[in-house]
Amino acid sequence: SAPLDVSATSTFVTMPAKQYKEEADFLFIGSPDIDIPAHSKATLGPVFFGLPDDLKDAKFFGITGHTHQWGTNVTVQAADSKDGPDKPVYDVPGWQWSEPATVVHDPPFTVPQGGGFRFTCDYNNTGANHVGFGESANDEMCFFWAYYYPSQGAYVCFHTTQIGGGYDLCCPGNSLCNL
Repeated sequence: SAPLDVSATSTFVTMPAKQYKEEADFLFIGSPDIDIPAHSKATLGPVFFGLPDDLKDAKFFGITGHTHQWGTNVTVQAADSKDGPDKPVYDVPGWQWSEPATVVHDPPFTVPQGGGFRFTCDYNNTGANHVGFGESANDEMCFFWAYYYPSQGAYVCFHTTQIGGGYDLCCPGNSLCNL
């Protein structure tokens, strides 16, 4: 209820050149197809997102789930194809939207060409308003970060059923990214 002074610090350490192996990056993958009535629980998924062909050799070493305040869980599976089989890669007991755990995979895993990720988000909207997708704290999201190497760049990707038959999109790289 009152202003609060907050501070943070960071320490950067230079890595010796001989220790450098690969540049890493991330995919931020999700769906905007969120529809949560007031005072209700809802689940989005499972949603399949097909991995772009230029990432067929990517080695995934970490996953972090992301929702806003009504999110109660995020799970992610690596899928060999749209029909599976699936391998769980992110399923955190007691998952919390405000402090989502990062699951590290050592060794990293790969997704075969034609495969992708299947993800699910659960919600409990205890508020008085309908909630849909958006960037506001009063809106919701169903996304996850997939950290990988070697880098092909950072992407924001999503699957939606709001376009007939479903549609996968990654930005940059698609003409719709500029809309």
